[in-house]
Amino acid sequence: MTLLPALPASEREAPPELSPEEQRRGRRLALTSHPFSMTYRMAFMGDLATQALVTLGAGPGAVGAFASLGGFASLLQLLGLRLVDRFGKRRLLIATQALACAASLPLLWFGWLQGLDAPWGWQVAWACLGVTSLALVCGSAAWWPLLHGYVPRSQTGRFFSVLRTLWHLFLIAFFVGCALWLRASPGGFAPLFGLAWSFGLVRIAVLWRAPERAEGAARPIGSLFGELYRTPALRRYVIGVTLDQAVFRCMAPFTILLLRNHANLGEGQVMVVTVATFAGGMVALLPAGRLVDRLGPRPVLFWTCLVRGALVAGVGAAGIFLEGPALVAAVAGLFVGWSFLFQAFGVAEVKVLFELAGEHNPTQLIVGSIVVRALFAGAIALLAGSALELLLRYSLAPPLTLYLWLFAGLALLQAGAALPFLRASEA
Repeated sequence: MTLLPALPASEREAPPELSPEEQRRGRRLALTSHPFSMTYRMAFMGDLATQALVTLGAGPGAVGAFASLGGFASLLQLLGLRLVDRFGKRRLLIATQALACAASLPLLWFGWLQGLDAPWGWQVAWACLGVTSLALVCGSAAWWPLLHGYVPRSQTGRFFSVLRTLWHLFLIAFFVGCALWLRASPGGFAPLFGLAWSFGLVRIAVLWRAPERAEGAARPIGSLFGELYRTPALRRYVIGVTLDQAVFRCMAPFTILLLRNHANLGEGQVMVVTVATFAGGMVALLPAGRLVDRLGPRPVLFWTCLVRGALVAGVGAAGIFLEGPALVAAVAGLFVGWSFLFQAFGVAEVKVLFELAGEHNPTQLIVGSIVVRALFAGAIALLAGSALELLLRYSLAPPLTLYLWLFAGLALLQAGAALPFLRASEA
């Protein structure tokens, strides 16, 4: 049983599919380019960038704002829809990746940023990382729809499990190297950003040859969001994945702050948590893809949310009761479990999204759902960071207690994400 029924077919004919050979070539290029793409993205939008900001002196407010930026920047994907209509998916991906590489170039001179007077170092870095994030998020309007044309619906779970396994392996190798480097050279972010920056250039070169499927006629943006609200199938999907995305955006940044500023762990030790995240996800992907294709996505979506709620609460408790190597081991173990279930959830929700998107003009529906979830998740991250900085500034409670409250709230959100997936679909 699938989670939700497919949307009614449009009265207009869907645009022609890519040929089998073009689909195979598209899948090969996607599998080749995505490990480089995700490593670049995670370096300049994820944990490595967050650690760099903390090293430069950024506090919870700045970290929360950076975590929220990708969510608010999702509004640019509406502009991306128009650019896709005019220029095509491949050109948009190449152009936005080139802009991101230009904006992130100053991070290759990280030592210069460290030499700036406070707070200029982290503010300049934040601005560079912000423009990079805006460019990448705008380009994301084309990525999922590009893949939509490559993958037969019967193979969605298996393809995405293989795709994500590859980039998880790549990221694990990259972040293990980062951890070893930072343990030997604290604050030595420049060569790490330089390597990741070169991966952005590789992505441009690979995407140059990517085929793309034509789109049907675009629908008005207002009617698109109206459809997301009025269609029960879409509404339940969007609510569930939105709550899940809110927890995802907060977990790693605030764990890094907890471990760096209040548990006094070093950059290399904290990077172990990042490696654990991708290791847990990688182990989940291949079995999750087959399970989702065989049993349907609903049970996977429901149970992974409930169990992850307990794991999120465990991270906050570990910060209270443990310290030193025991804290690192406990948080790493919890992140392995959490990311294992997060990636299983991700494979299932992509299958649902592709089924709901239909064949006529999938780009708009895919992007619309992504924009809604990202905006809400960004607002939660910004609110959490601002509230935490305010409470810490005025010492309204011990710091570790405040972090425990934060993770308890995230655990409730995570468990609540299961509720929209409780009901089986109606015929």
